[in-house]
Amino acid sequence: MIEDITSMLYPSVFPDLMDDSLLRLEAGERLWKLYFLRPASGRDDRVEDAIEAASQALAGVAPDDQRVIALANLALGGACRQLPDFDRGVAALLASIRASRVSGDLVTEMLAVAHLTLMAVQYGRLRLAAEVA
Repeated sequence: MIEDITSMLYPSVFPDLMDDSLLRLEAGERLWKLYFLRPASGRDDRVEDAIEAASQALAGVAPDDQRVIALANLALGGACRQLPDFDRGVAALLASIRASRVSGDLVTEMLAVAHLTLMAVQYGRLRLAAEVA
C-alpha cells in the first residue's frame, strides 16, 4: 500500500526507491527515509500544508493547553518564515514564546526565539532581533 501512495505522490523519485535500487529501505525505516529524501519540488505547497496543519491545530486545541499552543505557533511561525510572511510569522512566534513560558517548555521557547531572531535579522529588523534575543 505504501508503495502505491508514495508512487502517486512523487512518481519521478519514488519508483527508484521502492525497488531498493538506490537505497536499501527496511520496512520500519521506509517512511522517515522517504520523508527526508523527498524532492525539493513543491516546496511552496508543503509550506502551505504546514500552515494549514498548524492553523487547524490552533483551532482545535484547548485554551489551557499552552504547550500545544506553543508548538503549533512555532510550526506556524517557522512556515511563515519560509513563505515569507513576516507579520504573521512574528505574531505566531511571539505567541509561541508566550505560551512556552506559561507552560514551562524551555526548548520550544528557545526554538521560537531563535526563529524570530533569525527572521528579524533577515528582514533588517535589528531592534526586534535584539529585543527578542
